[in-house]
Amino acid sequence: MSFHLCDIPRILSLITLLAFIGCTIDPMQSSSAFTYQANAGVVTGPDNRSLVLEIGNPDLKQGTKIMIVTNLNGNQILRIARIKSKKAIASTESQSLMATYPLYTYELKPILKKSLYAIFGIGLVEAKRAFETQKGKISTYLDDDLIPEFFYQCTSQEGIHLIIRSGSYDKGEKKWHRYISLGYDLESPCNEADLK
Repeated sequence: MSFHLCDIPRILSLITLLAFIGCTIDPMQSSSAFTYQANAGVVTGPDNRSLVLEIGNPDLKQGTKIMIVTNLNGNQILRIARIKSKKAIASTESQSLMATYPLYTYELKPILKKSLYAIFGIGLVEAKRAFETQKGKISTYLDDDLIPEFFYQCTSQEGIHLIIRSGSYDKGEKKWHRYISLGYDLESPCNEADLK
C-alpha cells in the first residue's frame, strides 16, 4: 500500500476526527454501567431450591447470571444463580423495604445445588469484576470508581439489614441498603448508622 503527499491532509483529518471521537465518548455513560437500582437486589428463599430476587430492574432476561453474597456460619459466601422466570411485574408486598423505586420479582435457578438453609443475601446482576475474599469478607469493584465495595449484613429487632459499602466492610460509605422484615425478635448487633 502506498500513499502520496497529497493524501497527508486527509490522513491528518481522519486522525484528528478519530482522536476527537475517542475523547468525547465517556465510558461511564455506557448502557452497561453499574447502577444500584438496576444491578443490586435482595435474594430470599427458604432453601437453595426456591430463590427469589427483588430488584428495581424490569428488563432482566431468562438466563441472566446473578451473583449472590450471603452469610453462612459467620463467613460470607458467594453463590451463582440464573434468572429462571419473572414472577411479577412489580412487587406489591415486598419483603425488601427501603427501596425508593418499584421492585420486580424474579425466580432464580441455582447453578450449584449446595445445601443452604434460609437465604437472605445481596444479588448482583452480571457483575463484571472478580470477587475477592479476605478474612471471610467478600469484596469486588462494582461501579468503576476504583474503590472496592463490601457486603454487610446485620440484624435489628425484627429483621435483617443488607448493605453495600464502598471502601470498608463496616465503616465505608453506604451505597445501597435494604431491610427484610422477618416478623420475630432477633438480637440487635446493628449499630445506629446501619439502621438509617
